[in-house]
Amino acid sequence: MIEALTSILILITAYYAWQTGKTVKIMEETNEANNRPVVSVALSNNGPQGISEINLEILNSGNGLARDIKFTVQGDELKLTNPTKTERTLADVTFLKNGIKALAPKEVRQTWVLSAIGRTDELLSKTVAIGVKYKNSNYSKEYEDEFELDFHSLNRVQLGHDSLHNIDKEIEKIRKVLEKKK
Repeated sequence: MIEALTSILILITAYYAWQTGKTVKIMEETNEANNRPVVSVALSNNGPQGISEINLEILNSGNGLARDIKFTVQGDELKLTNPTKTERTLADVTFLKNGIKALAPKEVRQTWVLSAIGRTDELLSKTVAIGVKYKNSNYSKEYEDEFELDFHSLNRVQLGHDSLHNIDKEIEKIRKVLEKKK
């Protein structure tokens, strides 16, 4: 009789140990999900309407610190306009080229990348994606994602197609005339 009760007690203890293990695993997964970094890449235009300045934003929308963030540019080559007239592509943007050591929760890094004036059709035809790899705050886990740069999501006013703000073609003509004079 005692042997049977001991066996039942061992089975009950094993069941509780198994349940406790499951509970601990769920708690660890929940804690990791709540405290992980979530790095994303997007285009934005924070300027006044009709100004076709396009920015690239890197955002950590998670609750954890993102470390050793590395980027890869994939797809069509995207030439950037540059006041110094040097040839640059999206892959030459400093934080895309060199990466970011750390990005705090809710932190945003933003840089101007190009003007859409005179380039609307070209930009809308491009397929460009940015791959992102990063680690959590204690370097124990690595995450990876890819974001397509969606020029179609920027409204037409920003891209210079609105009839009230459609001076992009005239500015492009002026720019070409000035370039010929140099």
